This record gives sequence, structure tokens and C-alpha cells, in this order.
Amino acid sequence: SGRDVKATNLGLLNVVRTPVYLCERTIELNRLVHRAIYNEALELTEESVRKTLTDVKYLSDYIAKDIKGDYNKTIAIANWVSENIYYDRDARDSSVTQDTICIKNVLQRKRTVCAGYSNLFCALLEAQGIRAVSIKGTVTSDDIPYENLADGQVNHEWSAVWLDDRW
Repeated sequence: SGRDVKATNLGLLNVVRTPVYLCERTIELNRLVHRAIYNEALELTEESVRKTLTDVKYLSDYIAKDIKGDYNKTIAIANWVSENIYYDRDARDSSVTQDTICIKNVLQRKRTVCAGYSNLFCALLEAQGIRAVSIKGTVTSDDIPYENLADGQVNHEWSAVWLDDRW
């Protein structure tokens, strides 16, 4: 639709110092969420999931070809995602579903919302052996001013990447 816009700043590369023991649980929760997205919510077959993971690995290898170092690969993957996937304002305004954020559909449709960006970005990095997790939280908006962030409803998802022994 005409409401798609190209993402220009995903904010994916901010490095945050976080104790590793907290992040280990986040990684496990991230894996459980991805399993649920693939198997339960969309009732995908094992063959379909394997094909998507193969597609992710192929794309990740293509993007990172001849690039040295995890940091540079992370930059290349972030740039590819922001240049090739469009933000789906229609879904944001009407209804974000598992269908909207499923990696398979993000790759096919080339459009999604923040959770789909994060899912794809993390999957592409994981395919390169780079640890990444999706994080859900609250950001300021028309409905949630800064003062109310602690009490706000979860309304955003972003990624964290483990590089050089820090997030």
C-alpha cells in the first residue's frame, strides 16, 4: 500500500552493558517465542520451518560475504534489513498479528513492523553465529509520555547484539 515507508534508522546497533546472567534467560525466552511464532501461531510444517531457516542462512551468507569481523557483519545485516524491508503502517494502525512478524512472511512480503524487523535481524545474525535477542518494551508515543514509561503498555520491539563481550 502507499502507507509503507522505508526504515532509515532501526536503532539496532546501540551496545548496552548488561550482566550476562540476565541475557541468558532472555536468549532462551527469545527462542521460545520464535518457536511459538513458527509452530503454534501459524501452524507451519517442519518442512516449511526448515525452508525458512535455509533461506535465512542463504541470505545471511550473501549479505556477509567477504566481510570480516562480527561488528562489520552486524552493520551490513542492519543496513540490508533497513534498505530492503519496509515499515507496514497499515498493520501498525489496524492489527499486528503473528502473520505480520513471521520471518517467512517478512522475507516474502518485504514489509513488517518493529517485531518483524527484530525477528529477521536476529535470525540473520544468528545464522552468522552472532548472538542476538529481541527485546520487548515501552517507548514514548502520543499515548505514553516519557514520565509514564515505567507504567506504559509494551508497544515496541528491538534487538540487542552480543559483540566484544557486551550487549
